[in-house]
Amino acid sequence: MPRSNTRKTPWPKILLIALLAGGLQTACDETGKEDAEKAAASEQQAGEIENLLDAFEKDVAKEAAARSKQGSEAAGEAAVAMVGDPVAGRKIFKKCAVCHSADKDGGNKVGPALWGILGKKKGTAEGFNFSQAMRDAGGVWTEADLNAYLESPKKFLPGNRMAFAGIRKAKDRADLIAYLKTLAD
Repeated sequence: MPRSNTRKTPWPKILLIALLAGGLQTACDETGKEDAEKAAASEQQAGEIENLLDAFEKDVAKEAAARSKQGSEAAGEAAVAMVGDPVAGRKIFKKCAVCHSADKDGGNKVGPALWGILGKKKGTAEGFNFSQAMRDAGGVWTEADLNAYLESPKKFLPGNRMAFAGIRKAKDRADLIAYLKTLAD
């Protein structure tokens, strides 16, 4: 008999390959499930770590704000403790005189009269309409409060209406406060 050009199909090999492929697929599926579980656990851990980091950052920010406030208060007290020159302060007051009176019987202008400001209750001056923030501030004007307020009115008391940006130099604030101290009986 003549030979045929057709080859015999190697069924045993195909069957073996199919079985191996199926086993490999099952193994991959199992590995995939394990990988998915690991990924989910890893994602959960990442979320927990992110939450911890967020909480840590908030704590650090709170601590920094507290330290900054303490530093500002200490710096304010140190600047006030610095002996100011009332004569130099009177010259600096010229900036303030645009809006404030320094005379004993001087009335309110755009801002309240400043005669007797030290020791005066915040947000009180007869005939002057203070912002709600200033009325609610409470306490009396101390040298330390004036120093902090003069440095940055908006930072010291958010919501107040004073449009002045502030006096950056501690020596100028000390001089101005020394002058304001002279505005009393």
